[in-house]
Amino acid sequence: GGTWAWNKYPGAATDSESYYYCFSFSKEVLQEWSWSKRYSGWEETQNYLKFVMDKFSLWPMFQLSTEVESAEFDNETGLWNVRTQGGETHTAKYFISAMGMISQPVLPNIPGQDRFAGPIFHSSRWPEGLDVAGKRVGIIGAGATTVQMLPEVAKTAAQVTVFQRTPNFVLPAMQKDMTPEWEKEIKDNYDEIIAKARNHMFGMAFEQPPGRNAVDTPPEEVQRIFEEHWNGSFRWVFETFDDLLGNAEANQMASDFITSKIKEKVNDPELAELLTPKGYPLFAKRPPLDHGYYEAFNRDNVKLVDIKDREPIQEITETGIQTTENLYEFDIIVLATGFQAYTGALEAIDIRGSDGHTLREKWDDESKSIMGVYAAGYPN
Repeated sequence: GGTWAWNKYPGAATDSESYYYCFSFSKEVLQEWSWSKRYSGWEETQNYLKFVMDKFSLWPMFQLSTEVESAEFDNETGLWNVRTQGGETHTAKYFISAMGMISQPVLPNIPGQDRFAGPIFHSSRWPEGLDVAGKRVGIIGAGATTVQMLPEVAKTAAQVTVFQRTPNFVLPAMQKDMTPEWEKEIKDNYDEIIAKARNHMFGMAFEQPPGRNAVDTPPEEVQRIFEEHWNGSFRWVFETFDDLLGNAEANQMASDFITSKIKEKVNDPELAELLTPKGYPLFAKRPPLDHGYYEAFNRDNVKLVDIKDREPIQEITETGIQTTENLYEFDIIVLATGFQAYTGALEAIDIRGSDGHTLREKWDDESKSIMGVYAAGYPN
């Protein structure tokens, strides 16, 4: 757990709209809490969670700042023994591993990280109080974190260099403040909004599929609809055409439209080309939302380095990052290199089932579960 405790990098925010990225079990909470923006930042999201904890007096039920080291099933008692780093053992009939699917950081296998003289850290471990103003910042990685981080860091840093392996399809966020009128409309219709989210395949409070396919629509009309819906969030994918994720030709139409938007936003054609995704379809990876990402590359203090085809990273030195072509010197290096998705947090704990084998061993070749909830040999 702890998504919004760990991820405190500049620009960290939800990529689902705040008014349905929330608990729906209490109508009181839905009416009492007020969001300030379309997408809440990490601090506001933390405050929301604290509000819910206070309202329902949940604090005594939580043990914070506690690391679980192991969970072992006892065949004689039929109970789980859960041990913490502090030496405590808790027994329970059920062991629910709600640790999040992207919570275990992945650090790059680049030699020399311990030699760097300045701060070097994973983006999800951003040091509290770190100020980038006037600093030279190197960011390794160009995924969702960097898409959010770059526009904010670039505002005050002396120089920001992004080391990119693979560019992303990035959709517009179109951030905006919550107005009293908009808030009233939301709260007056919360039953309908929550119902939409529960009935949507991805849990988003979107309209149902529009009942039309891009491949059956005249090209001019496809472009008009794409443009009309280019107003923020993943709605652009789910509320335009039904076949964008299931038909290669339709997916290419959507990809080409996004590519045209990249070229509109990035002044340098060569740079726009480097930022254009190639070789994979839209939504093969979850697209990040744009809060000024592409425009940031028009700034004089922002540079992009292609580490896949032009300048692979060789090592990290005492002063910066050495590629095959150049040495880039920095005061701060951020490792925005993602997470060991889905299984990482589970495999970080020594979880042993009824046969004494660890879950890590069982999943060595491939991870298997029942509906993503139960694993054979680990009774619950």
